[in-house]
Amino acid sequence: MPGAGFRAIAELLGSGVDYRRLDALGVDRLGETFDVIFCFGILHRVEAPLTLMRVLGECLAPGGRIILETYGVRGGQDDSSVIVHERGDVYARDDGVYWGFSRSSLDRLGRLAGLRGFELVDAPEFAGHPRIVGTLEKG
Repeated sequence: MPGAGFRAIAELLGSGVDYRRLDALGVDRLGETFDVIFCFGILHRVEAPLTLMRVLGECLAPGGRIILETYGVRGGQDDSSVIVHERGDVYARDDGVYWGFSRSSLDRLGRLAGLRGFELVDAPEFAGHPRIVGTLEKG
């Protein structure tokens, strides 16, 4: 059952956080605003990353933040280019990784989406794959 582990921990902690499974591009249909939005492992898999950033940004409360983790690039964090991957380039038998982002490209993408830009937290490499982690804030 999807979300069973999430619900079990929420119950143990007495958390009021809900688990909802939905298309990330439809989160604005909830009619809610959020102080924090976690966007982990999704941005590099959507065909329209700018659209997703705009949707998430519109759901943020003033001063709210998106905590973002996505597929990155090796080196060149100041290069604003976005890498476009071919099917299966990144993971064998996984055709859903389209993009590789740098700090600078995420900063520009965030500003185009109406956010303050991207603040880099880390750009680690896991099992030979570059990742990038940071935040975007609503002005």
